[in-house]
Amino acid sequence: MTGNRTAPEDRTAPEDRTAPPAAPAAGPAAEAGAPAPEPTVPDGGPARPPRRTRAVARWVSALLVLAISAAATAYAVTVPERAELPGLETPHDGRWAYPALKLPALPSGSPPPHAEDNPAGRHHADLRDLLVPLPRKAVKDDAVPVRDGWVETEDYAALWTGGKEVRVRLAEEGLRHIAGRAWSMPDGTRVQVFLLQFPTEPTATVYQQDLAPTVPAAAGGVVEDAYTVDEERRPEGVYILSRSEEGAKKGGPSLRYAYISSGDTLGVVMFTTEEGEVPDTAYRQTVALQARMLG
Repeated sequence: MTGNRTAPEDRTAPEDRTAPPAAPAAGPAAEAGAPAPEPTVPDGGPARPPRRTRAVARWVSALLVLAISAAATAYAVTVPERAELPGLETPHDGRWAYPALKLPALPSGSPPPHAEDNPAGRHHADLRDLLVPLPRKAVKDDAVPVRDGWVETEDYAALWTGGKEVRVRLAEEGLRHIAGRAWSMPDGTRVQVFLLQFPTEPTATVYQQDLAPTVPAAAGGVVEDAYTVDEERRPEGVYILSRSEEGAKKGGPSLRYAYISSGDTLGVVMFTTEEGEVPDTAYRQTVALQARMLG
C-alpha cells in the first residue's frame, strides 16, 4: 500500500550555545603523565602562587619585621630620643657609640631603689655595675686613681675647691663608698663619672643641697646649665642638675658637669676639654644614660 510517509521525528536535543566547549582530547603528553599546563588568571596574567607558597612568604616577612624591631629596640636603649638632642638631621650627629645598657640583677628579695618597701632608697646592686659603660674609642684615664672600680674620698675631694671641707662633709654624712670611671676621647674630651653612696636617701639629699654649689677646681666659676630632661623621659625618682663653666669662651664651655640624684646615691658626670668646647650632644647623651642606670 503506497502513500506519503511522514519523516521520522528528530529527537536530537537542540544545541546548547551557553555550554562551555568540550575539553580537548588528551594528547600523547597527557598519556605519558606530563604535568598539566600552569593555570592563568582571567585577564591572561601570570597565575597566583600556590597557597602554601604565599603562607611561607607571609611568615618570612613577619619574622623579618620582628628581627628589625628587636634590633631597633636594642639600639634605642643606648641613645636618648632623637628629639632630645640638637643637630640630629646630619648623618653624624655627635653621639658616642655606647654598648647596650644592662642593669645588674638585684640580690634575691631586694627591692629596687624607688620601691615603696625601700624607704631608704637603697641601691642593693654593686655600685660599680651601675656606672655608664665606656663608649667606643674611649681610652681609660688615670688622672683620678681608680682601684678595682673604687675611688678614695681624698682623691675625689681633690677635684673640688675647698677639698678639705668636702672630705669632712662626706665623712659627716656617712659616705659609704665612691665608684668611679674615667676616660678620654679622640677629640680630647675627658669624662669622669662618680657614684657616691650614702646610708639613706635623706643623707644623700642633704649632702647635695649643701655642697652641690661647690665649684670644681678646674673652673674659676660655674653657672646653672640649661640642660634638662623631659619629665616623661627622665626615670622616675631621678633628678638632674647641670652646671657649666662661667664666662665660657670659643662659643661654649670647656667644663660641664651634672649631679644625678637617685635614692641613696648621688651621681656626678663631669666633662672637660682643653681646646674648644665640651661636645653638647655627647654630654647630654652620657648624662641621660647614667640617669637610666640609676633609675
